[in-house]
Amino acid sequence: MGPEIIAIGLAAAGLVVHVGSVLIVAVRVQRRDPAPAPAFRPKVSPIVGFGTEVPLPIVGDLRSWDVLLTFPDEQLWGVEGESRVGDVQARCRSLMRKKRDGRVDGAILLLSRTAHHQQMLKDHGPLLETTFPVSSAEALAALAEGHAPRGDALILL
Repeated sequence: MGPEIIAIGLAAAGLVVHVGSVLIVAVRVQRRDPAPAPAFRPKVSPIVGFGTEVPLPIVGDLRSWDVLLTFPDEQLWGVEGESRVGDVQARCRSLMRKKRDGRVDGAILLLSRTAHHQQMLKDHGPLLETTFPVSSAEALAALAEGHAPRGDALILL
């Protein structure tokens, strides 16, 4: 594959700008710190399947779940871990799109227990309660027993 084909692909993704004879390529780097994920595994019953970095079931889709939980009743739940959420609304929309596209029964947003996230919960309570109706404590109790939570959940660890 030559540089022209790569440039065309990048241009289609909106990542290439030509300025005169100079080609500028914008690369977006997202820092992904799976800090909460290792602390999450011991909270989930061993009867629940626990896959990591599981790709979405769409050919050509590069997204993956940080964790995919498989419950004994065959429910699938996607888990996304974040060390620091910036735009709360964008993160909620992104996770709900991923839930739809990933064809899972539920989604869990796993956040580091930080002052930033605790303030975020206060500032965006109504949006987060609507998007994630199950409390952190209730979700963790269900997971420890090997059951899926009764709805999408936000868990602070």
